[in-house]
Amino acid sequence: MYGINERLINLVRNDYSEHLSEKPFKLDCSLGENPFGSYDGLDVSKEELLDFSSYPHSEDLVVNEVVKKFSSIANIDTSMVAVSCGSMGVLMGINRMLLNEGKKIIGIAPQFSAIIDDFNTYGAEYIPVYMRKENNYRFDLKDFLCCVDNNPNAYIYIDNPNNPTGQTIDLEQIEKIVKAAKNVNSLVCIDEAYGDYMEVKSSAVSMLNTYDNLVVVRSLSKGLGAAGIRIGVLIASKAIVDVFKKVNIPFSTTSIGNIIGSRIINSGWEEKVKIIASEVKNKLRLSLKNIKMSCTNFNVPICMYYVDDESIDLEALFIDAGMRVVSCSGYYGTSINAVRINLNKDYEEMIRIMLEVDKKVGSEL
Repeated sequence: MYGINERLINLVRNDYSEHLSEKPFKLDCSLGENPFGSYDGLDVSKEELLDFSSYPHSEDLVVNEVVKKFSSIANIDTSMVAVSCGSMGVLMGINRMLLNEGKKIIGIAPQFSAIIDDFNTYGAEYIPVYMRKENNYRFDLKDFLCCVDNNPNAYIYIDNPNNPTGQTIDLEQIEKIVKAAKNVNSLVCIDEAYGDYMEVKSSAVSMLNTYDNLVVVRSLSKGLGAAGIRIGVLIASKAIVDVFKKVNIPFSTTSIGNIIGSRIINSGWEEKVKIIASEVKNKLRLSLKNIKMSCTNFNVPICMYYVDDESIDLEALFIDAGMRVVSCSGYYGTSINAVRINLNKDYEEMIRIMLEVDKKVGSEL
C-alpha cells in the first residue's frame, strides 16, 4: 500500500499497554509507575517551567547526574552517556543501530513485550530462552549461555530486573553472559528500566570499564516516578554512544524534562517503594494458597502471579474483583493464566482483592 512496509501492515502488537482491560476498576495495578507518584521534594521555579521557547540543545544536567549516580561503581564520564525519549526511545535507537531482516536476537522469556514488537518491525529473528514454569520462571544461566554460543553475532537483550516477574539476575551471571557474548562478537543490552529498585552496586554499569560489548539502559519512569517527562538513558563506551547519537531523534528530550530529571536522579525517591513492596510481597507469599508467585526480587514492586490451570483467565478474575492488572498473554512463554501486578499505594486494598481472587481460584480448581 503506497510503499508502506507490508510487515508493518500485518504486524500484530503484543505490547501490554495497548491491551489493558477497559472495564471499570477500583484499583489500578497495571502499568509500572511509582505507586506513590512524583518525587515530593521537587523544587522547580515558575520561571523554569515557563521557559520552553528554545529547543533543548543540551542534556548536560541529566548526563552529569547520571555520572554522579554511578561514580561509586564505575569510572564513567559524560562521553559515555546519551539521553533519549524514555528508555523505549533508547531501545528503539539501539535497534536502529543493529537490526535488519534476519538478524538474530537472543532474549529471555517472558520479558518486556513492547521491545519485541519493535524487533518484529525489522523482520529480525527473535530467539527466546524460556524461563520454565516448573522452575517457577527462574532464570537459567546454562540454557542462556548455550543459546549465546550457538548463535554468534546475535544481539542479546535482557531486562534486569525482569518484566514481568520482577526477579533480578545477579552480576556474576550477567558478566558470564557478556564475556561469552564478546567471544562470539555479540553486543549485550541490559535494560535496567526497573534498576532503581536494585542497589546501585548491582547495576551492570559496574562492568562498562571491562567490557566494550555492553550497553546499559536506564529509565526515570519507574522508581523515580517520572514517566511523564519521558527520559531514558544509555550508558556505554564512547564509541557506541557516538554511533547511537547518529540514530537518536534530534531534540529527543524537553527543556523542562531535563531540569526535572536532573533533580530526581539522585533523590532516593524509590526507597519508599522498595520497603513497602518487600512487606506486601512477603505477606502475599505467606497468604496466597492457590495463586503462585513467580521467582522475584521482593524489593521490586512488579511480580508475575499465575495458576497451573491454563484455562483460567486470571486477568478477568481480577478485573471482576475491581483491580486492573496486566495479562501475561502477550509475553512469550506465558498465557492467560498469569498476570503482572504492580504495587498500588492502597496496598491493603490490593492485598484484600488478591486474597479474594485467590479464594475464587480455589473454588474453581
